[in-house]
Amino acid sequence: SSGSWNRDGVILFRTNERPEIFRVAATGGQPQAVTRLNLANHEIRHSAPQFLPDGQHFLYFVQSEQPENSGIFIGSLKDPNGRRLTNSSANAEFTNVGGAQYLLFARDTNLMGQEFDARQGELSGTAFVVAPRLLIGQGGGHPRAALSVSQNGVLAYRSRVDTGATDLAWIDRSGKHTGAVGESGEFSNPALSPDGKKLILSRMDPQIRTRDLWLYDFASGAFSRFTFNPADETNAVWSPDGRAVAWHEWDLAAMNWQRVSSSALRSHSPRTICRMASACTSLRPKRSISS
Repeated sequence: SSGSWNRDGVILFRTNERPEIFRVAATGGQPQAVTRLNLANHEIRHSAPQFLPDGQHFLYFVQSEQPENSGIFIGSLKDPNGRRLTNSSANAEFTNVGGAQYLLFARDTNLMGQEFDARQGELSGTAFVVAPRLLIGQGGGHPRAALSVSQNGVLAYRSRVDTGATDLAWIDRSGKHTGAVGESGEFSNPALSPDGKKLILSRMDPQIRTRDLWLYDFASGAFSRFTFNPADETNAVWSPDGRAVAWHEWDLAAMNWQRVSSSALRSHSPRTICRMASACTSLRPKRSISS
């Protein structure tokens, strides 16, 4: 989880079990939610709280199923309804530099900066690029920019290594390249179906930087999207008969394995088949689950 601690002994934090941000006294006690999801904007989680200097207001990141509604918000210990500051793809940081106050935040894969009046809670001027190719990781399905800044303006961040698109290819046992598979993309964790006719793999969404599952059909030579959840989905495995697929999915609570018909996605809703802290690597007949 991520958190922030003010001078009055109030700690803000988020958990994997609930989508809101909570407060608790440093001396202990019952946590209480301090933010509220805006369901009309399809918000799915709040994270990365950071207290502002007054100790009453704080920044936080809102993640939505609709990327245009994700962004940096300002909240208050006295009001669960936050106010949007700017669109962003991950968490933000506040800092002072030479007497001026700035908001540092992620937009797409750039680290951005913009003047920010913490007392008024308002941005001013035009946002500018501080650094390109900011690394944005996925922890528990929560986008997290590799970024930290001190209150005297010292910035530390990690750049994303642009490896470019991935090319899928057949390689024979001698290591010889025997043919390409589909177009290039940011692919990972490919898995062949038991009959060798299909391939399922994770494909990165370049806008929100999470992965969905895609199917490749060798007969038609076409990709088709298999999952549409904003969570990060990877490590797909086939059932022995090739009629079902399970995958590793980060959601609000934990990592899930879900099972769905590979031939009729829309007629079979995926469902959780187990919750665990590590990834599955196979589905064995003796552990199969009937539809």
